[in-house]
Amino acid sequence: MSREKWSHITDPVNALGAQILDALDLLGAWHRPVRLRSLSRKLNANKLALWDKALGQLVADRCITVEAGPRRQQLIRIVEVPDELRPKLIVRRAKRKRKRGQSVWFKRHMAGFS
Repeated sequence: MSREKWSHITDPVNALGAQILDALDLLGAWHRPVRLRSLSRKLNANKLALWDKALGQLVADRCITVEAGPRRQQLIRIVEVPDELRPKLIVRRAKRKRKRGQSVWFKRHMAGFS
């Protein structure tokens, strides 16, 4: 069973766009703008070939806004997250607790403590 948050998105550009939106959400881009530089460093954007396409598609779909900031910074703010780009909820099962077997010696000697 695949346990990835983005396995339900088949298009690689949309999958990367969903990862960008998730990272922006973790950085708090709903309440304050986030620098494009800090976002690209967090996601290692230089290793992602589809980074420009995914970012451009998010701007074109009006999911994020890009504003000019001080000292040539680009500030990004989340406007809305479409339902198809939301991460899949992964529910983990509780770990199985193994009860350790008690030896005969242990049972005999524990009787004195109770």
